[in-house]
Amino acid sequence: MKSLLKYMGLGFLTSGTLAGVLLTIGIGPLIGAYVLSGSPTAMLLEALIPSSFFYWLVPDGGAPGAVGLLMISAFIQWGFIFTLLYYWRHRWSISPNE
Repeated sequence: MKSLLKYMGLGFLTSGTLAGVLLTIGIGPLIGAYVLSGSPTAMLLEALIPSSFFYWLVPDGGAPGAVGLLMISAFIQWGFIFTLLYYWRHRWSISPNE
């Protein structure tokens, strides 16, 4: 369990670093690919989180609220993807005799 938390930390740290680098550099297609890949996760979050939370987050709602939801969902999605990659990399690097 402790190693899984370590991989989750690494995965979400990598996801945040990737988002920060893409937003800092400003490469449009890559930012679009990062953010829009989180749209299925955004639909799930929209069903789970009440709409009052989004209006608390962005009082005007609308497009800024949708972008915030997409950014949060992309961060969560890529965090889990990188967590799985780190975990599988660790599992494959262990020899069968250990």
